[in-house]
Amino acid sequence: MRATSPAWERVAPRGWGVHHTIAAAVRAAADGATVSVQPGVYRESLVLDRPVELVVAGGSGTVEIVGARGPALTLLAGGGAVRGLKLSAEGGKVAVLVGAGSMLLEDCDLSGGVEVIGDAAPVITNVNVCDVRGDGVVVDDGAAPRFTGLTLRRISGHGLVLRGDSRAWLEACDLAESKLAAVRVVDTAALELRSCTIRDIGAEGLSAADQAVSTLDDTTIVRTKSTAVALADAARFNARGGALTNAGANGLYATDASAAVLAGTEIAHTAYTAVYAGGSATLELTDCHVHDTAENGVRITGHAVLRASSSRISSAGMSGVILDAAADAELHDCRIEASGIGLRVETVAHRPLLVDCEIANSDQAGVEVGENAAVILDTVLIHDTGSAGLFLDTGSTAALYGCRIAKTASTGLVVWTGARPRVRATSVEHTGKNGVYVAEGGLGVFEDCDISHSAFPALHVDPGAKPVLRRCVIHDADEDVSLAAEAEPVFEACRSENVSASTLPAVGAHERTAPNAPAADGEPLDELLGELDRLVGLEGVKQDVNALVKLMQTVQRRKAAGLRPPPLNRHLVFAGNPGTGKTTVARLYGRILSALGLLADGHLVEVGRGDLVGEYIGHTAPKTHAAFRRALGGVLFIDEAYALVPRGLGSDFGQEAVATLVKLMEDHRDEVVVIVAGYPADMHRFVASNPGLESRFTRTLAFQDYAAEELVRIVAGQADEHEYVLDPRTERELVEFFDGQVRGDGFGNGRTARQVFQEMTERQAQRVSEIPEPTTADLVTVLPEDLPTLTDR
Repeated sequence: MRATSPAWERVAPRGWGVHHTIAAAVRAAADGATVSVQPGVYRESLVLDRPVELVVAGGSGTVEIVGARGPALTLLAGGGAVRGLKLSAEGGKVAVLVGAGSMLLEDCDLSGGVEVIGDAAPVITNVNVCDVRGDGVVVDDGAAPRFTGLTLRRISGHGLVLRGDSRAWLEACDLAESKLAAVRVVDTAALELRSCTIRDIGAEGLSAADQAVSTLDDTTIVRTKSTAVALADAARFNARGGALTNAGANGLYATDASAAVLAGTEIAHTAYTAVYAGGSATLELTDCHVHDTAENGVRITGHAVLRASSSRISSAGMSGVILDAAADAELHDCRIEASGIGLRVETVAHRPLLVDCEIANSDQAGVEVGENAAVILDTVLIHDTGSAGLFLDTGSTAALYGCRIAKTASTGLVVWTGARPRVRATSVEHTGKNGVYVAEGGLGVFEDCDISHSAFPALHVDPGAKPVLRRCVIHDADEDVSLAAEAEPVFEACRSENVSASTLPAVGAHERTAPNAPAADGEPLDELLGELDRLVGLEGVKQDVNALVKLMQTVQRRKAAGLRPPPLNRHLVFAGNPGTGKTTVARLYGRILSALGLLADGHLVEVGRGDLVGEYIGHTAPKTHAAFRRALGGVLFIDEAYALVPRGLGSDFGQEAVATLVKLMEDHRDEVVVIVAGYPADMHRFVASNPGLESRFTRTLAFQDYAAEELVRIVAGQADEHEYVLDPRTERELVEFFDGQVRGDGFGNGRTARQVFQEMTERQAQRVSEIPEPTTADLVTVLPEDLPTLTDR
C-alpha cells in the first residue's frame, strides 16, 4: 500500500533529507501541502501548477528565486499561496507570470514585472515591484486579478497596463516612478482603484482609450509630468473623491467620444487647463473643486458637453470656464471665482445654461459672451469684477432671469452692436460706470429690471441702439438715462426714483402705438402674413395661422385692458406627408410670434430623434436639454416626432426624451414654442403616447398634399428664382406629368417638384449644348422635351 505523502516538503541549498530545488519539492508535494524553503538564492524558473503553500522558513525576504529561463515564478494553480519571497528576472523583465488559477501572492519583493493573462484571477497582496525594464504589471486576455498594497517603483515603461477584456481591482496601492503612464487601460478592459496613490510619473497618471472603463475611489494622482488623466476614443472614467494635482499638463483631458464623471474630486495646480473636454466628450462634475491653474479652470470645446453641479472653480489665470467651438454646458449651483474672466462663452451652436450660480472676484469681466454666441443665466449672481459684470459682444444673445450684477469696476451690463439680450427681473447695482450700456446698433428687451447706484448714468444708449425697457426702475443714481443723438430706445411703464438728474422720458414717450409695428429688432406683422399668403397651396393652414394670430392679438389687448386672458396654447402639431411645407410654415410661425412680441427671437431650431435621444443611460436628458435651450426664444421643430416613441419599444430612450420635453415645456411655457411634425396617423399615435403631450398639443394643422397645378406653381417659382422661363406648353405637360406620378412613400410633394425642376435644367443644358450659337432665349427657356419621363423616375 502506497504511503500517504507528508503535509510538508522542505527545501534547502544543501543537506540531507531535503529537496535542493523548490521545483523538486513542489513535484513531491500533495495538493494542499506546505513547501518550506530555507534561506538562500535559488536559480530556477519555478512553475506552480498545483495548490500548495510556499513559505519562507527564515522570514520574509530571506529566500530569493532568480529566473534561470524566463519568469522566476509561474502560477497556474487554482489555489494555494506564495508568501515572503524575493523574485528576480534577469534583465528586469517579467519576474512573475500568472497564466491561470487563483493563487495568493503575498508579502513578496519583485525585481521585474508581473504578467497576468488568460483566465487567471490571482490575489496579490503587499507585493513590491521595482526595477522593471518594460511595463510593471500587465493584465491581458480576460484575466481578473485583485491587488492590495501593491507598490511600483522605477519602471521604465507603464506602471500598470490592462488590455483585452481583462478586469483588475486595486486597493491601497502606491504606483510611482514609471517613465510612461502609471496606468494604461485599453480595449474593453475595466479597472477600479480604491484608496490608491499615483505619484511622480514621467507621463500621464492614467491613460485610457478604446472602450475601457476606469473607476477611481478616494484615489490621488499627484506630480505627473504630463496630464493626470487622459481619455480618448470611447473610454469611460469615474472618480469619487480623491484628487488630481500638480500635473505638468492638464488635470483631466477628455476627447473623442469619451465620458468622465467626477464627484467630490479636487483638480488643482496644473500647468495647462485643469479640465479639458473636446471632440464629442461628455463631462460631469458634482461637488468638485477646480483651482490654481495658469490657464483655464475648465475648457469645453469641439462638440463636448459639460454638466456641473455644486462645484467650485477658482484661481484660473485665464478663464474660470470657457466654452467655445460647438460646446455646450449646464452649470447648477456652481461658484466661479478669482479668475481672469469668470465665464467666457464663444460657442455658437448651443445656449449654455447657468442656474443658481455665483461668479465673483474676476480680474476682468464676470461673464463674456463672444460674437454671435449665446447664454442663459437663471438666478445668477455676478459681483466684484475687475471690469464689466456681463459683456455681450457683437451679435450675441443672452437670456437673464432673476439675476443680480453688483460691485463691478466698470459697467454692469454691456450690450454691444447687434447683441440682443432678454433680461427679466434682474438687478444691476453699485457699478463703477453705467449700470447698463447699449452700444451703437445694440438691441434687447429689459423687463421688470432694477438699476441703481451707478457712478455714471444708470442707462446709456448709443446712436442707432434700440433697446426696449418695460416696467424698469432706476433709482439712487446721479443720473438715470443718457441718450445719444439718434438713439431709439423704447420705454414702457418705466420710472426713476431718488435720482439727482432725471432725463428718463415721461411715460408714453418712445412707445409703439401702431398695431402692426415690429418689436425693437423684429419684422412687421403685415409683411410676414403676406409672405405666408404667397406660399403655394396650404389654404387650410393659412386660415389656421391667421386665426391664431387674431386670437393672440385679442389676448394681448385683454392683458393691456387689465382683463384675464383666455387659455392659449401655442404649441402645434403639423400633420402631413413629406414636402408639404411644414418646415417653411414653422419658420414663418416663429417670426410671426416674434413680431407679436410673444417670442424673443422667433428663430427655428429643427431637430430629429438623433438630436434628442442618447445612445446610453444618462445621455438622453442632456441632449434634449441642449436642443431645447437652443430654441429658447424661438421655435423647436421636431420632425418625424413619432420616431421618439417607436412601436413596440416601451423601454426605448425616446420615452425619456418625451418626458424631458414635457417638463421643459412646462418650465419655459412663455419662452418657446414646440412644433411636432410627421405623417398624420403616426402623429396621432405620438401625441397619445404621453398624457403630458395630449394636454400641450391640442391643435393640429393639416398639411394636404399639393395638387398637380400647385406643384407646377412651385416649379415655376423655382424657374423664376433661377432665371428660367417655362414655355406655356411645358406648364401644360407638367400638369399631366405630376398627375401621372404614383404618390407612394417616396413621393415628396414640394421636394419632388424641386427635384423635377433640377432634372429639367440638366436636360435643358444638354439640349442647348448641341445648339452652335444659342440665343439668350435658348439659354433660359425650358421646353416640353426637357421634362423627364415617368419611366426616368
